[in-house]
Amino acid sequence: MTLTDIQNKLGDLICDYRNHPEVYLKYLPQELKNYVISTRTVKNGESYAHKYCHECGREWDEPFSYKETACKCGNTKSREIDINRDNNVITKNYGIILDVNKEKEYIVGILVDCYYSFVTDDSIPDSDPWKVIKGCFSKPYRNPYNQAICFMYSKDKGLRLFKERDNRLLNLNSSAYTSSVCIISNVTYCDHLHNEACELFGFNKDVPFGDELYAAERDAQAKRYSNRKPRKIQSKKKKEILPDVTCHDIDLTQNTLETSLGVLKTTIGRNSIYTAGCCKCLKSSEVTIEYEDIYSPKLKYTCPHCGKETPLKVNSNSYYRDSIVTASYEKVFFDLDKNTGTMIIRFFDIDSSQGLEGDMEVSQKEKFRIYCGEKMQYYGYDGEEFKTKNPSSFSYTSLQLDELVQTPQEIKDIIKNSSLKYSGLEIMWELDTAVPFSSETYPFSSYSYLRSWYKMPWLEQIIKVGLMNLARNYISMSSSIIPDGVNPEGTTVTSILGISKPVLKISQQLNLNKNDFEMLKDLYEIDNTLTAETFVELRDANVIPYMLRLNFEFHIPLKKAIEYMHSCYDNQCIEYKESMMTWCDYLAHAVKLTYNLNNKNTKYPQSLKKEHDRAMFAYRAVEDQINREHFEEQAQKNKKYEYSYKNLFVRIPKIPEEIIDEGQQQRHCVRIYVDRVRNGDTVVGFIRKKDDPEKSYFTIEIQNDVLIQVKGYTNCPPTDKDLLEFIDHFVVAKKLKSRY
Repeated sequence: MTLTDIQNKLGDLICDYRNHPEVYLKYLPQELKNYVISTRTVKNGESYAHKYCHECGREWDEPFSYKETACKCGNTKSREIDINRDNNVITKNYGIILDVNKEKEYIVGILVDCYYSFVTDDSIPDSDPWKVIKGCFSKPYRNPYNQAICFMYSKDKGLRLFKERDNRLLNLNSSAYTSSVCIISNVTYCDHLHNEACELFGFNKDVPFGDELYAAERDAQAKRYSNRKPRKIQSKKKKEILPDVTCHDIDLTQNTLETSLGVLKTTIGRNSIYTAGCCKCLKSSEVTIEYEDIYSPKLKYTCPHCGKETPLKVNSNSYYRDSIVTASYEKVFFDLDKNTGTMIIRFFDIDSSQGLEGDMEVSQKEKFRIYCGEKMQYYGYDGEEFKTKNPSSFSYTSLQLDELVQTPQEIKDIIKNSSLKYSGLEIMWELDTAVPFSSETYPFSSYSYLRSWYKMPWLEQIIKVGLMNLARNYISMSSSIIPDGVNPEGTTVTSILGISKPVLKISQQLNLNKNDFEMLKDLYEIDNTLTAETFVELRDANVIPYMLRLNFEFHIPLKKAIEYMHSCYDNQCIEYKESMMTWCDYLAHAVKLTYNLNNKNTKYPQSLKKEHDRAMFAYRAVEDQINREHFEEQAQKNKKYEYSYKNLFVRIPKIPEEIIDEGQQQRHCVRIYVDRVRNGDTVVGFIRKKDDPEKSYFTIEIQNDVLIQVKGYTNCPPTDKDLLEFIDHFVVAKKLKSRY
């Protein structure tokens, strides 16, 4: 059987179960007694739990505890439940086998939640103080169907699980399947068709059916996995080969440290003696520091060997006496291979330490390299060799000025002598300013200018004319997608961006971002006399979209629109944005009402708000008539679902008011379906009695020839036998599927 056949089979059984649950309820236990009921009581000022076993009749007291877990009766296996709540209801999970097909060797079933309510035993005299916990859990007090899990098991297909949602049976995914298989093994299965299912699959009738089903599915899965072909073992990758570029040997342990280190040696009174290591000459000496200065953030140290004054970091707590003080730094060094013109950006970790004896020890370790030659390559050091790294690992590699080993001018000279000399990198990094790298916090990340330039070299032209904000917006976009309106083959900025020189001049003057730049292009197309001052006024008022709409839809020149906007502000006291928004709405309704917009007073009303309200009022009347005509047209198409059988018939509403009246009589939400019926998205029908055709009885909904809802007063389901018979004949006569 295919997956569709399985879904249809289960769908039909589920619909039959939902429409006629009484057929299956007889297979469920009508009452439960194998429970220990407890209630809280107080004796001699202490809390106790009085317990009663319904299976053996034993009564006893135990100390009450909130942390106590469910226990069993000493004589039986009955488990304890709590009876202290008002609504004493328990839920029992049951499995019902709905069909056993011996010819095709499969079974189908459903897992349901059954609700049992506690009822006291009337035969127990009222004098018994514990009568409240003596009784039984009666038969289910409501429909046991609760978004059940459907299952199908066959010898060839194994176990299939489905769950109903929105009137559809959905195949469970792998994670839900695993949990549901465990659920299937833990429920109690009814006796209905139990023996037939066990005979079909050779299950042991004395073992719970869920355990047998779970074991069979587990063995089938193990067999399927064992038949899989073994995965091929991938050969080891070849050793990484670094680009043929020469990197200089550099020693960053000298003149790169920023803080001297001091280790507590001894304390005399309020003074402490430290062994301090100088971060400049790396030599150590003893220094005495007063107690008040130890915690000062501006603690300084003057080296007696080199005479340099540097910040001092000490371990001020005596607990750390005789320990080692350490400090770590990150440094970035720009290297250059003059033969190939490749710039190498190298990242180092500098670690320094100072002990009680000896001079300061410093070590350096290179962790990253970025090669900027014909292409951009990332490499990381794993302790043995450099290996290719994903650029995304550099996404958060920020850069602080104190991490640079060279000065901005030295970096600029390296760029000019490398293959990046025409990239405009020194402009984006702002190496000529007092605060370089202020515009790019992450200059080596995936969305940096350096990486984007390799894929979008035309960015250089945009940067060199001063459109920094526009360039940053393009950099933040995906580098694999060419932005709209950009010609990457262009040789000048105007040809790349597809603009004229006046637009470029305004863009340079205002340093526009991408959104403002696109609006400027659109405005300049409709008025080539636009100035920077006018653009700023319209942009700040947030009216450019309305100005474009007025021109494209209603052919109003930009100057006329600006003039009328100022008039509304000066004469009618309406803000710029509000006036343009109201004007666009007014003109749109005026077109639908066939107003003569060639008339100046109609097109530019003296009282905008007043004329707007009049147009809206007139349009509502016309719109209601149009909607009514569309509804009546759709009602004629839906007449094919009218049907009569015995004392009942189906009527299709002709006007929207009939659906609204149906919802008021039935007290359900069918009134909100008016728009959907008018648009043809669904069909609503009324089931009426022939002897009282005007009184609402039941409401139905049909979608794509599927009966999906049958609802009565306050959404109650159909239960009357005559009504159920009528629905069955209606579905057959109209060739519908039933999923209600």
